[in-house]
Amino acid sequence: MTEVELMSGVRVFEAGDIAQELWVIRTGKAALMVFDSAGYEQPVHSFTDGGLLGASSFFTGLPMHWSIKISAATTALKLTESDRDALFTAFPEEASRIADEISQMVAELRRN
Repeated sequence: MTEVELMSGVRVFEAGDIAQELWVIRTGKAALMVFDSAGYEQPVHSFTDGGLLGASSFFTGLPMHWSIKISAATTALKLTESDRDALFTAFPEEASRIADEISQMVAELRRN
């Protein structure tokens, strides 16, 4: 796991990406961006301290449905797939709980 400083405007994910890392915001702010009916990109959700960026794609391997960009100077932890695998091996009960939560998130996203 690596701590990273990100400047406002940096795009950490684009729609269609499959997340190779999970970002955890320590301080700062990011925005989930979608295109409106007129074709303009608009923020529809904000992530702040403790927010997880790319979680559904990172844990499921499914492509992102939206873009995420940093909207204020941000300090974040970057968790890679090998970090995830090491944590899941060390803490299998937590891995199962996280997998259940992600499955519920994905099911909810598919309903909306």
